[in-house]
Amino acid sequence: MMTIPLKASSSSPNTTKRPALLLHLVCAAALFSLIVFVIQSSFFTGNQKPDLNREQVRILSDFQSSIQQCVANRGLGLAAHIIDHCKLILKFPQGTNSTWYNEQFKIFEPLEYNYDVCEGILLWEQYRNMTTVLTREYLDVRPDGWLDYAAKRIAQL
Repeated sequence: MMTIPLKASSSSPNTTKRPALLLHLVCAAALFSLIVFVIQSSFFTGNQKPDLNREQVRILSDFQSSIQQCVANRGLGLAAHIIDHCKLILKFPQGTNSTWYNEQFKIFEPLEYNYDVCEGILLWEQYRNMTTVLTREYLDVRPDGWLDYAAKRIAQL
């Protein structure tokens, strides 16, 4: 059997450059990965929160508080839980059993319902814009009704 003698380890410039080069490559790859991650999260996740100013958030919060109070007074035991300025959940009281069975989907009706108030207001606004009839009486009572409002509404159609 033939053995190969081992060389004594010498600190040549070539061997000390390898770990430094490897460290630079790892850092560059990590930086590149971080940049790609930031770009993906900013472009592809979409805008999760609507762009609202403080006044709009205050109005939505007041509206949700009035919904919460109305449900508490007239909801026959339902409770409205506010999640944020747009979302709320209507829940039946604890211990309620679902007795309504949906024959089509073979499930019991849920005991809590999620609502997005912002989406509801947006849909209502779209529906209102589609169904408002531009009558002469309606436009006469608006300031600059014929000149300003009618032109904007007709342009939306």
